[in-house]
Amino acid sequence: MFNDRPRLGLAVRVRSFLRFVILVMTAGPDELPMLLHTRPGYWRFAHVLRRGRLSVAARLLRAGYNARRSRDDAAGVAGLFRATAWPSLTALVALAAVELIAIGFHHLAVPSSNRLVRLVGNLLSWLGTPVPPEKFEGMFTAITGAGVGALALYFAGVGVVAATVYADVPGRVRGLFVAERSSRAYTQALVVLVVWCIAVLGMRIGSYQPHRLSLFMIVGVAVLAVINLVHLGRRVFNFFDPVALSRELPAGFLNNVRAVRADSGRSGDPVFQVAYQRAADLYLTTLRQIVELATRSGRQAEPASLLTLVGRIDDLWAAYVAEKCRIPRDSGWFERVPAHADWLRSDHLRTSMALATSTDVRATLAADRMWVERRLLRMLGVLSDALAASEDPALAYQVVGRLTARAESLARMGAVAEALQAMRAVGRIVDTFSESTAAMAEQTLGPLEVPARNVLGALAVADEEGRGAAAMVIGLVEWAEVALDRRTFAGRVHRAVRSRSDRYQAGLPDCLLDPLEQLANSLRFERAVERRVVTPDWFVEQVVAKAAVDHLAESLDAILRLAGEVVNRAEKLTGDGHVVLAATVTGRGLELCDKLLSHLPRAATVLSEATTNYCRDPDPLWPADPVPAHLASVMGLRRRLLSVAARLIGPLAGRARDSSMPDAFGRFYAVLLTEAHEILLTDDDALFAELFPAVSRGAALAFQRLRAEPQKMDPRLAVPAITRPLVELLELSGAALLLTELRGGSDWETVINGWDGLLHGLEDPAATAGIYSVALDAHQPAVLFDRGRMARDSRWRRIAQYLRQQGVATGLSGSGLSRERRAHPSAIVRVMAAGDGLYRLHDLFAVRYLADKLPELELPASARRLQDALEHRKSAAMPRAHPDTDQSSTGMDDEGGERHAHAE
Repeated sequence: MFNDRPRLGLAVRVRSFLRFVILVMTAGPDELPMLLHTRPGYWRFAHVLRRGRLSVAARLLRAGYNARRSRDDAAGVAGLFRATAWPSLTALVALAAVELIAIGFHHLAVPSSNRLVRLVGNLLSWLGTPVPPEKFEGMFTAITGAGVGALALYFAGVGVVAATVYADVPGRVRGLFVAERSSRAYTQALVVLVVWCIAVLGMRIGSYQPHRLSLFMIVGVAVLAVINLVHLGRRVFNFFDPVALSRELPAGFLNNVRAVRADSGRSGDPVFQVAYQRAADLYLTTLRQIVELATRSGRQAEPASLLTLVGRIDDLWAAYVAEKCRIPRDSGWFERVPAHADWLRSDHLRTSMALATSTDVRATLAADRMWVERRLLRMLGVLSDALAASEDPALAYQVVGRLTARAESLARMGAVAEALQAMRAVGRIVDTFSESTAAMAEQTLGPLEVPARNVLGALAVADEEGRGAAAMVIGLVEWAEVALDRRTFAGRVHRAVRSRSDRYQAGLPDCLLDPLEQLANSLRFERAVERRVVTPDWFVEQVVAKAAVDHLAESLDAILRLAGEVVNRAEKLTGDGHVVLAATVTGRGLELCDKLLSHLPRAATVLSEATTNYCRDPDPLWPADPVPAHLASVMGLRRRLLSVAARLIGPLAGRARDSSMPDAFGRFYAVLLTEAHEILLTDDDALFAELFPAVSRGAALAFQRLRAEPQKMDPRLAVPAITRPLVELLELSGAALLLTELRGGSDWETVINGWDGLLHGLEDPAATAGIYSVALDAHQPAVLFDRGRMARDSRWRRIAQYLRQQGVATGLSGSGLSRERRAHPSAIVRVMAAGDGLYRLHDLFAVRYLADKLPELELPASARRLQDALEHRKSAAMPRAHPDTDQSSTGMDDEGGERHAHAE
């Protein structure tokens, strides 16, 4: 029974197979797949077939991969052969040329009776003598082994350095290290030496004997290789030298810049322009990586190397500025950045599409014309921060100095946008440097202490911002005067419109290149349509002149905003209590305002002449003269700076005088004193009321400082010099009295209130009266050692000129002009005007106010003469009417009754 089971199973399978065959034969085409899918054997067969197909496919893929790798290996070998074939072939050709020369020397015959010529001929013939191989074979075999070993050791050392020191360095920087000039010369010398040695040793196979000239040349190359090895050995202790690594980067960058100029062959192909831009971008990226590595903590290079790197970047910028104006405006050199549209100025089609889709107006790609400048400025900022954090932070001043000099040169070229970028970088450096050193700068320094170098560096850096802005103003005005000069303007404009090469060779700024390009395209189209140029020449000149005038006006606006930033920084530093830095910024800001006030009229003249010469057709878009508004803005900025200076007088006086630091207190006291006199002539009572307390306090503090250090002066000059601030304060008060008597106002009331505050609550009025008595007596007209007399005479001449402008007769001579002018009703005005410098303003104040407040005051002879003159003038007959007033403005009538405006 058990033996029949296999037979029964076979029968069952045969029967089942026959039944399946019958079903397949009787089934339709739609039922056949269903019958096949129900059979387990079908799926086993399909699985085997699929595995076979996958195995064949895998074998084919493996074979293809092996073939491709073999092809790549062959290509690599071919590439290696191509890379080495040219140097090897060059070395062999050089060796063959030397051998030919040696053969010529060997057959050289010099029949001459001259001993020197015969000696030279014998030497050349000796150099051309063949040498048997056994005489040099051992030496050259050793040189070959040493050269191969030196190459192996060098690249092994480079590999170790790359794996340790340069482990986290970008690949481009590692490539620069390997391809550095000295390293490349060393490896090339070794390769040429090995090739020559092998070639000379291989000459024995052909039974050829080399000549002495070739052997001596190989020995000389071996000596040079050894010397170069010594030079490289010194560099082992300074693996990372940014100066050496970045030496060839500027040249590579500038080569790409020159390739996209208007006069190059590729300037019209946008594909090549973009390719050159990307190549130049790669150079800048590598330079930025070197800067970041050189300033990284733990691996920071020496300050001297960083300064050299700063100079290299600045020189690169200067060279790029000279080439940038020659690049076409539509060139692919300028990096494209997204520029979002202005909704209020977009056309209806774009805005309606954006509103319908609930999206923004599509941005466009605009040319970024300052992408290079921004990257260079970023590098300079990183280097400045690193120098500020070094042992000698004052070195950062050199970065700021280069930036301000670059801004000045750019402004003289009309490139104000680039100059403003440089000055904004200066502002960022000033902020960073000031914050890091403000605390140390505010430390009180003793007379024998030397301030830290970073304090002096902070003061110098803060001083540079205002100087750079002032230099920009001068450079911009000079550029405008040259650019709009009528004698050359028309010729340059028409040449630039007609010729593309002239347009980009003239070094014009962006503000003029854009309208010139538009005019050139318009005239080209006009010539193609009309067969001639219809546009008149004056219209072309007007369009270009309008662009220059617009640029000048916008540039002046930008410079005024920069001046406003300087004033804001001065106010912020003053509010934060950084007195020394605030004084430096304030002083430079005052200089900037003065230069603006001096050069803005020149700009107004340029604008007026341009309007007269070039604006022939009434143009509503022609810019109006912005200079009057600019002058008013500058006066406002100057007034704010004077207020800051008035706030700084007290804190600056509390600092000990140190000759190594600027004397900010003395400077601001002199500035405020001068400004107070000028303000009296401009009738600005509010500003005088703000400055007079600061001047009076400054005079008292200056007197105290000078009295504390009398030993530093000549004994003959000691008393006049020490008491000079007091006399200057008396002079200012007397000027306020005189001008208030002349025209009225509140200046005298301000002076009275100030002096009442000074003299109120004196512990020893007699001592104070003695001080003022000595001061008045030391500044008599007969005193010869009075250094302040010239300044007082100058100030009086200004007041006398003002009196004449107001119609007051001055001088003792009875000229016709003086007789035509009516006398003033005030006795003070009549006496001071008639004396014309005979009587002093400080004596006037002493007579009219100080003598009453200090009874112990002893008036000098000049003051007594003035007092007698006033009494005589009061008793004399005089007109009682005046067109403006019938009594004195200070409350002092002509009969001598004193009525102070303030309450006693």
